[in-house]
This record gives sequence, C-alpha cells and structure tokens, in this order.
Amino acid sequence: MKGFIKSPFKWFAATAICISAALLVSSARAQSLIVNTEEDIVESESAPAPSGYSISPDQWNALNKRLESLESQLKDEKAKAAKKKEDDAKKPSVKVSGRLQYEANFFDQNDASKSRAGNMRNGTDLRRAWIGVAGSYKQFNYKCNFDLAPSSLAFKDVYLGIKELPVLGDMRIGYFKEPSGVEQLTGVHQMWFNDRPLSMSGISSYMQNRALGIEFSNGSRVEDFLWTFGFFQNCSDSIHKHYDDGYDPGDARSGEGVTARFVKILQYCPEMGRVFHVGASFTYKSWNPGESMNWGTRAENDLGRKCIETGAFYGTTDTFMVSPELVFTNNSFAVIAEYNYIRLKNSDEAIGDMNIHGGHVSLSYMLTGEHYNYQKSTGTLTFIKPNVDFVRRCENGMLNCGSGAWQVLYRFSWIDYRQMPLLAGADGEKSKVGIAYDHTFGLNWQMSQTFRVVFNYILSNDEYKYGTLNKSGNVSVFTTSVQMYF
Repeated sequence: MKGFIKSPFKWFAATAICISAALLVSSARAQSLIVNTEEDIVESESAPAPSGYSISPDQWNALNKRLESLESQLKDEKAKAAKKKEDDAKKPSVKVSGRLQYEANFFDQNDASKSRAGNMRNGTDLRRAWIGVAGSYKQFNYKCNFDLAPSSLAFKDVYLGIKELPVLGDMRIGYFKEPSGVEQLTGVHQMWFNDRPLSMSGISSYMQNRALGIEFSNGSRVEDFLWTFGFFQNCSDSIHKHYDDGYDPGDARSGEGVTARFVKILQYCPEMGRVFHVGASFTYKSWNPGESMNWGTRAENDLGRKCIETGAFYGTTDTFMVSPELVFTNNSFAVIAEYNYIRLKNSDEAIGDMNIHGGHVSLSYMLTGEHYNYQKSTGTLTFIKPNVDFVRRCENGMLNCGSGAWQVLYRFSWIDYRQMPLLAGADGEKSKVGIAYDHTFGLNWQMSQTFRVVFNYILSNDEYKYGTLNKSGNVSVFTTSVQMYF
C-alpha cells in the first residue's frame, strides 16, 4: 500500500521535472531564433542590391542626358504655347456659323379667303441658308451674317462692337435688329415656332426690323436690370445706302428713329429652370410723308398670301410704339407674352391719325423634362439642350439612340387694323382692312442642341370690310421644317 502511495508522487515529480526542462529548452530556442532573425534583417539591409538592378556610370550619365533633353523639350513646348497665346491675342478670333432651314407648307381655305387673298398653293421652300463669321479682339467684337437663300444676297447682322465702355456700356454700330421685344430679339434658330407671331409680322416692315444704327446696352454686366437704346435709320436687308434728304433708291422705308428696351429680371434660378422677367420697348420713327405705306400680314407661314392689308396710303410723318413683354419659365413650363400698340400720325386730313393693336401669348411644355435656357445679357430664351440626344456615340464607340427633347406648344396671336382707313375704292373691293387671329399648335423634336424638326398647325381667321359687308376668311396651314444651326 505504501509503495502504491509513494509511486504516484515519484511519477508526478518526474513529470514536473520533464515539463520544466522542456520549457527551459523552448525558451532558449526562442531567444536563439530572435537573435538569428535580427541578424538576418541587419544582414539583409546592409547587403548590396542584386546585380540585375545596378547600372554602370555610362548608363547613369545617359539617363541624365535623356532627362535633361526631355526637360528642355517640355520647356520649349511651354514657350511655344505661351508665344502662340500671345500672338493669338494680337489678332481677332474667327468663328464660322450657319443656319439651314428647309420648309413645306400645306393650305386649306374657305371661299371668302380665296376671294380676298387668292388661292394659296402648297409648296416647299429653302427658307434660310445663312453663313457668317463672328469674333472678338480684346474689347472689340464683330459679326457678319448673310442669307444665301433669296435670289440676291441679303444682309442679316453686320456690325462692329466695343464692350464695357464707361457709362455707355456695350456699343455696336452697323446693321442689326432694333432692341424691340423678346420675340424680335430671339434668333430664328431659337424660335419655338416656324414663324414669328401674327402681331409681329403685321408691323415688322415698319416698326420691328433690322436697321442701320448705333446701340448701347449694359448686356455684358447685367445682374437683374437690362437696358438697351439706339438710334437707327430705316432700310431693308438689301439696301446699304441712306441719304439725308430721305431719298433711298429702291427702298420706300426711309426715315430715322430711336428705340429703347428695358427688362427687369425678378427671378433667376437656372438650376431649377426658373426665370421671371418683365419689360417694355419704346420706338419712335419719323417718315417722309411723300412715301407710301401698306401695312398687312399673312397667317404664320412663309408661302401664303396676305389675309388683311390696308392698301397704299401717303402722309405718315411719325409713328410711336410701346410694347410691354413678359417671360416666365418654371422647370419644363414656359410662357412668353407681348403686346404692341402703334400710333401713326398722318398729315392727310382725309385719313387722319391711326392706331394698330396686336399681341401674342405663347405656351410651351417640355415632355422630356428639359429646362429652358435664359441669356441674361439679351433678356431672351436660347437653345434647348436635350437631356439625351437622339443619336449619340457611347464610350465604347458604338452609336446609340435616345429620345431627344420633345416640346409641345400653343400660341394665340392677333393684329387689329380696323382703325386704319378704307382706301381702295368706294366699295372697298380691294381693301382688306380688318382684324386677324391665329391659333398655332406646335410639336418640336430637338434631336440635338443644333438639329431639330418642327411641326406647326395654324388656324387663321380674318374679319375685314368688303363694301358694306363684313367678311370672314378662314385658312388652315400645316407647316413642317428641318432646321440646323452650327
């Protein structure tokens, strides 16, 4: 029994001794590994680089020379770029632009319209083929635009300008649009519809047109108030001479005048597509009373005939016009509204003074969600840029098709000549003095910022005097055009 008791204690003691010896050996081995590892690290850090990564002195010198050569080339390139920039600043910049528009018109008339205006025939038209150059030099700028579509070359905008003059602001001198109304100042490639509103086409021959003149504006530094005024001599787009005695060969629209426009921007938030501006234009013109005038207009198309017309009359000495305007956009919705009141003073007592009224309201909605772009320097709406172009090239080089921008439109416009004299014959057989209304519905497909297809449907109604009777002519017109701007 005693042997059995002593035996476990001996076994336990022996086991403890073995374990202690093992721990001592393990500790010594660990210390040895640590020392060896540290020695290896030191040896590794102090060891020379492998022979495959070493270079000879000749190779090192060659690399240095190569680096110096590249640095010299880079310095020369920078010097050349700086010299080119300096040379370019010494000469005007040149930018070529153009506008192309091909159009087709289709008509439907009632008998009254045919009897007064004649039969309007369907047709096609190369409406515009503009080419031009524009540029700047320091504070100076210029533009030369010409229309090649007419049978003879037509001037459009041909002027020189100076920016940011003290007090006077921006100045330009030459042949360009008078600053009268938002529709007048909107470029043809930025218009919502194929044609200007009825109210504008009915007065543009005499009151809203291009003219020779000098103009000043604060357009380059406008914040929330824009003003523009100018002095002009009346002429057509094919006439470039004007005589002080009022005689202008080939042009019956001689005379001088003053035009001014004021715009207050009440709200401007381009991120939200939100703009609200109100404004007004004022125009005064003097005329040679010995020259004839004939005011008239057609439905909003290019190939139709005049539906209402005053007939030729003489004696007009002065004309005055006031035109309030409003522009409002909110996200995809927009409204443009204008009104024109014109007063004609006439020296012929049999005719007397006359009044003309007209105006329009245009509504637009972007079906594809685009915002409208507003140019503060001119107080007009500009290009609509599609969220997704109709045709675009992806990063992988493949062509892909998108929706483009789709715009629906409606415009109501009118012009009232009823206070003009009934001139042509006792029975008024040839007179078309009256009032005309147009309802225009539109659908635009903006394939890209510079290419679009326009569809317009116009319902035109004109009421005029015919002898002792009042007649009503109705014309419906479908117009479509393909347009490109570059």
